[in-house]
Amino acid sequence: MPRGKNRLEFYGGYSKSNSWFLLTLKNDTSVFLPLFWSFNTSDLEFVLFDATDTGRIRLLDSASSHTPFSQREIPVRGITFRIGLGPGQIRVLLVKVYPINIDYVNFPTNITTMEDYFLWEKDYASSLFFYIGVFVIALVANIFLGVLLKVKLHLWHAAYIFALILWNLNEFLYESLFLPEWLFHYYIRLPKVFFVLLAMLFALIVFQIFTHQARYHPTLFKCFRVYKIILIAIEAILFCSLFCSNTLYPVFEMARTAAFCLGLLGIALLCINIVAGLWKKERLVIVYAAISIFLILSILNNQLYEWFDLSLFDVYPNNLPVAVAVEICLLTIVFAYSRRTELEKFWRTNAELLKLKNETSLRIIATEEKERKRIAQDLHDEIGSILAVLKIKAQSPAVKSDQMDSMMELIDRASGQVRNISHNLMPPEFETTPLETLIRGFFDKLNRDEVIAFNFITSGPPFEFTKAAALNIYRIVLELVSNIIRHSGATHANIQFVFSGTSLSIMAEDDGNGFPPSAADGKDLKSIRTRVDFLQGRLNIDSGASGTTIIITIPYN
Repeated sequence: MPRGKNRLEFYGGYSKSNSWFLLTLKNDTSVFLPLFWSFNTSDLEFVLFDATDTGRIRLLDSASSHTPFSQREIPVRGITFRIGLGPGQIRVLLVKVYPINIDYVNFPTNITTMEDYFLWEKDYASSLFFYIGVFVIALVANIFLGVLLKVKLHLWHAAYIFALILWNLNEFLYESLFLPEWLFHYYIRLPKVFFVLLAMLFALIVFQIFTHQARYHPTLFKCFRVYKIILIAIEAILFCSLFCSNTLYPVFEMARTAAFCLGLLGIALLCINIVAGLWKKERLVIVYAAISIFLILSILNNQLYEWFDLSLFDVYPNNLPVAVAVEICLLTIVFAYSRRTELEKFWRTNAELLKLKNETSLRIIATEEKERKRIAQDLHDEIGSILAVLKIKAQSPAVKSDQMDSMMELIDRASGQVRNISHNLMPPEFETTPLETLIRGFFDKLNRDEVIAFNFITSGPPFEFTKAAALNIYRIVLELVSNIIRHSGATHANIQFVFSGTSLSIMAEDDGNGFPPSAADGKDLKSIRTRVDFLQGRLNIDSGASGTTIIITIPYN
């Protein structure tokens, strides 16, 4: 059967029997012709006989793809016999073919001179090796992207590419060239269909993840899951053939047949899902189908040729490695682009959420400040006025002198508390006083009234924050101090302002009894977190039996 330039391909069909191949050669020249008869196929053993003399068949040689490279008479990739033809000589050659780990006989063969063989082998093998090199580059790229971006899809795609590399090494007889003999000994005992099913398994996983099959086609997703379980079981049986005796050969033979059927079923399931996705106009399925159409057609073309001697197209050096190279490269690019699009969408959504969060925080803070200002004004205007009138009346002659002193003391204390509360709610000098000076004054007054000794420390040249940012920092300090006074049970506390080149770090330390981790999300720290988030800062809390340390970092813009 002609296929390719000056080549023949023999297909004996699916059979458990051995095959005989008869070939008659004649040298029409006047010189001796040293020829190579080559068989470029795996999992077959060839025994060569000379049947030129009638009634007498003479054994010449035997070889198989399972022979290590170092033990081959002719050190080449394929199975090759050396044949000589004298001037005008006619020879009848007979080859007996034994299948190994397969249930069919199919081999391309060629008889040519030594020089032509090596020229052809150099061109053909180099072309195949180029595509295997593409597979290796794609494998490394997907592992790198999967680890760097933490994307499972790239890692599963890398597994798919690795399985395809194993299949190509077996299909095109590269295993004897690249594998060490100890590994080659085990590798060749695995049937070709093992690598096909392994690639099918990873291809289905990649398809499911990329097209979000579980979301859009839950029924097919369940079918794929059952299929993958059966596939893994068959693969496990085939893998066990490496370590089991020949007495279990019938079991492995049935497993090979089941594996072949599973491969066809997997292609059918994939095609059904693609058709369903195209019917629903799912964008990702359309993209996957467009990328994989060349590979699907190449597989179909290969089966049509084997079954019906019908070829739709032929791409040099071979349809399948070319189609696979195109598919895996395009899928790698699409996966990387999809990930980039997903990240852009993620960051865009995050930016919108952050903007919304900031706007919400701003409204909450603005409302709080407005209410604080109103309360401070009411305390100053209403309660302050009432206390002033009460003080005047208390000084009237009608009030007994023995009650005067205690009443005046209570009124003065109440007036002082009202002034302090009003001042803390909205300091009247806030618009004109630097933040550092304002906070230092707050601690000076605080140390006169409280039993906790507060120490305020600053380091570095201070920044000039916007009034909104400065007010929020002031509120944060007040909340920190309030929490220390109400909950810590401390006797000493340090509040530090560290101004660096780009940020302000606020460190609050006390020697109190600390608080449990669950309290870190309580309402006492909620206001602080809201203001820190508004200022796009970071809040870190370390609390234990020896005290609490809170560090707030606020970027300076």
